[in-house]
Amino acid sequence: MATIVGKSVLVGAVASLFFISCSDMSERITDSNTGSNNSFEVAQQGMPVNWDIYTSKTVPAAKFTVGVDTEAPQDGKQSLRFDVQECTAQGGWRSPGVAKEFDVDGGSEYELRFWVKNKGTKFSVQAGGIAATTGDTKQLLTTTESNTDWKEFVYTIPVAKEYQRLRFELNVLIPGTLWLDNVSIKKK
Repeated sequence: MATIVGKSVLVGAVASLFFISCSDMSERITDSNTGSNNSFEVAQQGMPVNWDIYTSKTVPAAKFTVGVDTEAPQDGKQSLRFDVQECTAQGGWRSPGVAKEFDVDGGSEYELRFWVKNKGTKFSVQAGGIAATTGDTKQLLTTTESNTDWKEFVYTIPVAKEYQRLRFELNVLIPGTLWLDNVSIKKK
């Protein structure tokens, strides 16, 4: 289990997160009856609801498809799948990916768990506490490790008192196929 320590507020990155949420840099289908949808079980138009998705429509410098996949999910009946032919390694809204913000209690630690299956991509994961104009997100993982079976990743995320939301973001940085499933945030 990995632990994030220290505080590095990246005002520019947080400002970017603010603008991302206010613009067309991602697509989101919202369904207030679905809840978190952390295993991507509910989808509309082939996309999971209640997630911010960086799609080929919002990332024009990349060539890829993203949607739910019913073949061999880790949990439930489907997972999220990225098939990437071309992309940049910039991350954030400039690369194929997915993001979600969770309501949390500031001043607490949270356990972040998620499962990935990876064929050839390089991908990154960031997470941390955020507010409207500040944040403490950190790079948790950047890897090219391929795994044909599902692999679980577990991190402890401290959230400072001034933050009431925890942001999770995964980006595909080099082409390949990546599946994501069963994302969970739990107070420790």
